[in-house]
Amino acid sequence: MDNRWIGPASQPSKYNMPYRKLGVNGSPSWDIFKAKLPESFIEIIRSQNKFSKHLIREGGENFNWTLTYEAGSSISTHYHLAAEKLK
Repeated sequence: MDNRWIGPASQPSKYNMPYRKLGVNGSPSWDIFKAKLPESFIEIIRSQNKFSKHLIREGGENFNWTLTYEAGSSISTHYHLAAEKLK
């Protein structure tokens, strides 16, 4: 939902970040395992059209999920910040 994040986060090559091109028209994508995705996040990207565009492929319990780069990098950053806060 943060437009200031979406711009830079959708251009990983500009910052020499690694990525795959599995998104629409070869746009950058992010792989992540379900264990790092909060259930509320999964519910939102499955049910709300505004956010469903960020889900490229569901991987289930044992395989990686593929998200747009901006969604994947955002949720990963929040996951690691939350883990740091628990220390």
